[in-house]
Amino acid sequence: MRPSWKVALLCLAVLLGGVPPAAVVAQNKAPDSGSARLFFLRHSTVVGIAVWPDIKVDGRSVGSLSPGSYIVVQRPAGRHTITISHWGDFGRYEADVQVAAGASYYYELGLNLRGGGGVLLPSLAGEVGTPMRGRVNSGGFRLNVLSAKTGAASVAKLKR
Repeated sequence: MRPSWKVALLCLAVLLGGVPPAAVVAQNKAPDSGSARLFFLRHSTVVGIAVWPDIKVDGRSVGSLSPGSYIVVQRPAGRHTITISHWGDFGRYEADVQVAAGASYYYELGLNLRGGGGVLLPSLAGEVGTPMRGRVNSGGFRLNVLSAKTGAASVAKLKR
């Protein structure tokens, strides 16, 4: 008996999307004392729809971002390393951030357009944030920083 296409599709979704890790916290929950909340979001567009990059904080995966979704994690105040990679991309993006206790930080997934690329593609991808300089910047994605007001409004429109 052949496995159905539904089973194959489910297996593919689990492999590409992964299972949300326990480190992910609720958006409306206040951060624990001494901790900050980091939101990683991706706007709902068709640009890069088949690619779900993996987000890591301090070397540990916190999940993959599909279009129209977000991930929120809680981390202790201090310095942390954020890495974005994808199995089909031979590069990666890596940046260090300093976070304060009780604060929320919003990072938007952006397209890394090496060699220019203009403004059309980021606009089609829904990007509104300010590009963040990465320590390693060889992958197809990067992070943009959003203000708290813009970040909270963007997250309210997305699914988790």
